Amino acid sequence: MSEIRVYFDFVCPYCYHAWGSLRKLQEQKDICLEWYGWEIHPEWRNRKAKEKYAGERAREQFAELGKEAGINATTARWDASSFDALRLLELAQEQGKADAWVDRVYTGAYQEEGDMSDRATLAKWAEEVGLSGAAEVLVGEQYADTLKEHDRHCMEIALEYVPTLEKDGEIIADGVLTYTDIEKALAQ
Repeated sequence: MSEIRVYFDFVCPYCYHAWGSLRKLQEQKDICLEWYGWEIHPEWRNRKAKEKYAGERAREQFAELGKEAGINATTARWDASSFDALRLLELAQEQGKADAWVDRVYTGAYQEEGDMSDRATLAKWAEEVGLSGAAEVLVGEQYADTLKEHDRHCMEIALEYVPTLEKDGEIIADGVLTYTDIEKALAQ
């Protein structure tokens, strides 16, 4: 079994495409994914971001990128803070439900156009995947220090891009990754 650490952020549409590719590859290969959340836009907390990726050309590029994995990220839902969704990822890790949480957030935000920065939406998604204690996390500061530690770690290893894939402590792929790029990286 290959164990792959995936550095990612829910707000990154390239990470969404990598998620789709990785989940498709899991159907064919024995891959265990460790989702390592890195909040790439902490300045977006408590306010809406500008629609950085909302232009028509960007939508066309993202649609093309996802074809091999059978996904399409043309939604306008790329304008939200991922802070609470990433904190709930840490809760999901503890409960052995990280894959289910990542799947639900990506599906909810990119395919259903749900708002990942809306706590009521996150609470609903958490209930759907069976995360206990999500409401307490959302009203408190639990896991905020974990996200700060993730940020420090990413800075220490000079991480530049998400998604980034790491295997056995070595970066095997980073940046804009197609299905074929990820498949080749995992084969090494």
